[in-house]
Amino acid sequence: VLQVIFDSTWNHTVDIYQCRIVSDPIKIAIIKPENEEDVIQAKFNLLKFYSMEIGDYQRAVEIGEEIIRQKEDFYLAYQFLGQAYEGIGEKEKAVQSYSHSLKEFKQGDDLLWYAIPVNGLIKLRGELYGETKEEVLNLIWSIQSQPVP
Repeated sequence: VLQVIFDSTWNHTVDIYQCRIVSDPIKIAIIKPENEEDVIQAKFNLLKFYSMEIGDYQRAVEIGEEIIRQKEDFYLAYQFLGQAYEGIGEKEKAVQSYSHSLKEFKQGDDLLWYAIPVNGLIKLRGELYGETKEEVLNLIWSIQSQPVP
């Protein structure tokens, strides 16, 4: 069982399966998960916290990999996992994760969540393979079932 030590005062141990982020991204609310989706959401909130708030990318990778084993179509988990991989220097894995995020992205979802993996792919594929922005965008169009918004 993963445990984290944080809340608004940084002095409580909270079981991962009993937490979710509420209004402030650092505050944690204790809940009893009602179903597996609640557990996945609690883990996702920790993935975001470790990746975006404190930069503990190794911990974010561990949690992100666990999430995608449980819910393979969770495109936001792939996005944050891509950022975490990038944070630990695993550029190839970041490219794979960003690509999977875009493959699972559905028309009508918030475009902000579309832009982050697109920008990550443009940057990383350029660094790793020398691809231009246009080449990366063509690749993105080919991995999606719908046109780029």
